[in-house]
Amino acid sequence: MREGQHKKNLTDSECNNMVQHLMTRCTGVGKLRTGAAKEIAPLFDCTPTTDVRQRKKGRCGRKHLHTDLAKRIQAIPQSRRYCFRTTASALGLPTSTLHRYFKRGVLAKYSSSLKPALTDSNKICRLNWALKKVMDVDGEKYFDPMYDTVHVDEKWFFMTRLQTKVIGAPGERIKQRTCKSKRHLLKVMFLSAVARPRWDESKQE
Repeated sequence: MREGQHKKNLTDSECNNMVQHLMTRCTGVGKLRTGAAKEIAPLFDCTPTTDVRQRKKGRCGRKHLHTDLAKRIQAIPQSRRYCFRTTASALGLPTSTLHRYFKRGVLAKYSSSLKPALTDSNKICRLNWALKKVMDVDGEKYFDPMYDTVHVDEKWFFMTRLQTKVIGAPGERIKQRTCKSKRHLLKVMFLSAVARPRWDESKQE
């Protein structure tokens, strides 16, 4: 039996058989021979420290106070369940208690990604755009190779960050950064266009 596994409860017949095996390995003065327990333990799939006195251990430790924690959390709006601190405040529990229940597996963390809310008309437009790319050639369906399609996208980048880390020498005075408004930082836009490469007849490439 591996370490960390619970010891199984032996039946009455198994306990009697184990006692009989132990009695055959006793010395003349009524003591067990060295290593007798290790020899018998594999026969009954138990450990050498298994108690054969038929005294089953009861459940120890204090009872869990918050047995309905999962139902209580589901009743809280999701907007108040983004971190342990806000969730614990909504439940009226200490943050450490909530984190302890999370370690036990009573709670779980999920990632929530923001998705575009598409209406029925938006979905129909997207479906029609995809159907237009399907071509019928001699009764067979082919997808448009999209050689005449260019995908254009834009990306905004901030020229400066609100908080940065600077590595310097001991005692060095770091230059203080200032701006008139942190809400209106200078931004740069990159416009990119992506298309499939096309064959140039003149260059043959």
